[in-house]
Amino acid sequence: MKTKPDGGKIPFVGLPGMPCGSPPLFPRCQLPTAYCLLPVFLLLLAVRLPAQTPAKTGTDSDKARRLYEESSLMLTARKFDQAIANLQKAVGIDPDYAEAHYRLGRTYGVLRQEQESVYHFEKTLERKPDSPLFLDAHATLGQHYLSKGDYGKARGFFERYLALKPPKPSQVASAQKSIATCDYAEKGKQQPLAYQSKPLPRTVNGFTLQYFPVLTVDQQTLIYTARNLTGPQNDENIYVSYRKGGDWTEPVPISDRINTAENEGTCTISADGRTLVFTSCQGRQSFGSCDLFVSYKVGSDWSEPTNMGSKINTYSWESQPSLSADGRTLYFVSDRRGGYGQRDIWVSKLGNDGQWGMPANLGKVVNTPDDDLSPFIHANNQTLFFSSQGHLGFGGFDLFFTENRPGDWTTPENLGYPINTHEDQVSLFVTADGQKAYYSLEVADGSRRVSAVLHEFDIPLPLARKYSGMST
Repeated sequence: MKTKPDGGKIPFVGLPGMPCGSPPLFPRCQLPTAYCLLPVFLLLLAVRLPAQTPAKTGTDSDKARRLYEESSLMLTARKFDQAIANLQKAVGIDPDYAEAHYRLGRTYGVLRQEQESVYHFEKTLERKPDSPLFLDAHATLGQHYLSKGDYGKARGFFERYLALKPPKPSQVASAQKSIATCDYAEKGKQQPLAYQSKPLPRTVNGFTLQYFPVLTVDQQTLIYTARNLTGPQNDENIYVSYRKGGDWTEPVPISDRINTAENEGTCTISADGRTLVFTSCQGRQSFGSCDLFVSYKVGSDWSEPTNMGSKINTYSWESQPSLSADGRTLYFVSDRRGGYGQRDIWVSKLGNDGQWGMPANLGKVVNTPDDDLSPFIHANNQTLFFSSQGHLGFGGFDLFFTENRPGDWTTPENLGYPINTHEDQVSLFVTADGQKAYYSLEVADGSRRVSAVLHEFDIPLPLARKYSGMST
């Protein structure tokens, strides 16, 4: 999809881009395309390889050194296969050639070959664990094992990274936060919630990818985004399924007026099922990047969608809407100016004149210097669920909730383990009675998402008692 180039930052080395996949692979309408290029540990490596490799090489073999030096020219020419062949020969001649292992690790990283990259970084640090020349290898391996949920191993790499004294305060802060994440996650896993999810029927999960489920307040209508990876229906569209006799019907496209040959998705619906807000990034007149559009139920069909206007939409990126039950308050995500982080949650009120007011940032209690995404305002109009990479959790994106109290929002609370894990949890829908939740479980193969299946689960009672959505 056409999106604004990402200007985010990567911890430790300050490179552009943000995690995705493992950390996650997001739907097209959910995050800008730049977010879905590489996993975070690979993004740490995607730089000019020769310039980032130590100039002095530690080998007594002239042949191995010559092969290493030749690989610099090959990498400059983007001849990765030839460079790898040279470097493999070099470590074959001298298995203790740390610089060659390091360069192999970086090169495999650029090629998205995760296992090979990790292997050679570990070989590098086995040979020269205290060399500041390989500082970023510690950070990269720490991030890798954090993304796998191996908190003990991740902590070790981050601690050694800090011991080598990274030069920038932001690098120190990022590593310290990662260590705090490891500590929090290990403690949280010792107090698991009674939780078990199950997939929705095959009739609903008939696509390769289905995500961002929302229901009407009576729980009889399910609307979600879906697409296949190849072949027919490989663009994002919005589908609807109805509960009949306890079962979900075969999903159908919501409307030809809403779905097009381009991508539509990440929608929200009012409690009465008559107002739909969704994201569109192509094919419709917009103010810049992805914009929010609104459509109204007219009889059995939907009205022609209209752009929600220049107050809601800007030249920046707007997506992931959530309407309050009465349809008069809209929460959404934007990377517009004036926020606290990279993507923030904003809110707008519908005036008596029928116009949406100027959006306000939810503030620094909710929004962090990192990404805060996927808001869902519960039917009680008080509890806001959202996904965040900035609040302390189990690694990557976790799900949180906060309550709207007079004057401000309450401090966000992590939903706990195993709802949240080392993988990314990016969206949640909770029914009006506060008893059941719906989400999409994604399965990735390295940097490629291979499936996303809609699941449901009963909210664990200890968690349900904490927020205002719990019925009594």
